[in-house]
Amino acid sequence: MGNKPREVEQLARLTHAKARICIFGEEHVVRRLASFWAAGATLETEQEILAFTRFCMDIRKSLGIKDKEFLHSEVSQLLFAINPAHS
Repeated sequence: MGNKPREVEQLARLTHAKARICIFGEEHVVRRLASFWAAGATLETEQEILAFTRFCMDIRKSLGIKDKEFLHSEVSQLLFAINPAHS
């Protein structure tokens, strides 16, 4: 976007967040992050949005939060204002 110092700072934050997930996250959470990244990691396509939603749900699961199945679509609705066809 033309603001190089800000882009560098944001990239450093992103790298730091990914590193923390890789270090502290459970295996299935790290795998979901890798799937999201492999899907493009831009949140522009349905595939990327679903991958990110699954990633968020796996983080919740790894924290011991017991969710009901319907919450997946609610998380997508809250994060992206959409209701995906599949969960």
